[in-house]
Amino acid sequence: MTKYKSEACGVVHDLMSGLCQDGLIAEDAMREFDDLCLEPSPSIPEKIAETREPRRQEVKRPLTTA
Repeated sequence: MTKYKSEACGVVHDLMSGLCQDGLIAEDAMREFDDLCLEPSPSIPEKIAETREPRRQEVKRPLTTA
């Protein structure tokens, strides 16, 4: 899911994205709009940690057999 820095940034980014798809602005310019308008996404290790942390709390110790 795309997160914009503000609602205005979302509108501008959507407009520029359409212009880029139509070939009216360069991909380099679109990357600049990405940097200006989009919230940075978490890195892969952060995403992995986020998905594993709740599971660690749910996991119970294995039963030991005597």
